[in-house]
Amino acid sequence: MFVCGFGGDTSLNIPDAFQVNESEIAFHGFSKKKNMDRPLVILADNDKGFKDYLEKRLSECFVVRSFDDGQEALEVICEEYPDLVICDIMLKGMSGEELSSKLKTSRDTSFIPVILMGAHIDVKRREKRCSSQADLFVCKPFNLEDLKVEISILINNSRFLRKTFLQKVFGEDFLTKPMERAQQDANLAFLNEVKLYIMENMDKEDLTVDDIASRMCMSRTTFYNKWKLLTGEAPKYLISRIRMEKARELLESGKFSVTMVAEMVGMRNMKNFRGRYKEYFGKTPKEFMKKV
Repeated sequence: MFVCGFGGDTSLNIPDAFQVNESEIAFHGFSKKKNMDRPLVILADNDKGFKDYLEKRLSECFVVRSFDDGQEALEVICEEYPDLVICDIMLKGMSGEELSSKLKTSRDTSFIPVILMGAHIDVKRREKRCSSQADLFVCKPFNLEDLKVEISILINNSRFLRKTFLQKVFGEDFLTKPMERAQQDANLAFLNEVKLYIMENMDKEDLTVDDIASRMCMSRTTFYNKWKLLTGEAPKYLISRIRMEKARELLESGKFSVTMVAEMVGMRNMKNFRGRYKEYFGKTPKEFMKKV
């Protein structure tokens, strides 16, 4: 679970100068060593002073990229697939409600949590607020501590749902498990298509993430970021997992030698194959064969 704890002042009334007190940050299950291990948050607000202050405070705990233009923010979101988006209702280029609506109605970004910020909603804006489909609306001025708690909750919930979502796709029998609901869920369909492509091409020793991205008609960066956000891991691990599961399936059949199986799953270097197999299953292919 991701936890972000802060001390010090909590009011988000912007001071004349940015003199932010050092705050204690606690990450549970995430590395402190690299920024890439922190959740990525996109912040969009056309009030420069407010945006700069909020970015500075949130950067204590998250990797934050800020924009004042809604269209620019949308382009980056669709390229980098952040863990969460925070946007004010008043933006250049497009409104915050429009930005949120575009994200929530797109199959590629609908799973990204969105927080809208703004003044108290009047009757005229209530309909736009509903159509935005944002996960949360925060009225200004708000308590900074409360915002950080809400961000942590939304990211944690998103990651939990992602794990549940993946259980529908991956499991012990994920090579043969039917995907009845794949067509009803765009993200399941995306994951399934990637899985099938790898299975059809696993005998190619030089199969790469670039090949998969090309098959999905995406740039390597866009594919990698979307896959990482959906699954929580780099796509190379899926290639390895599929190869190992298929190798076990072939060995269990008793129809092929260890050497033949290694070639069939695109791992012609026997030393590498044996090492990977033992690391994955806890025993070498020959040890596994003795129990079949």
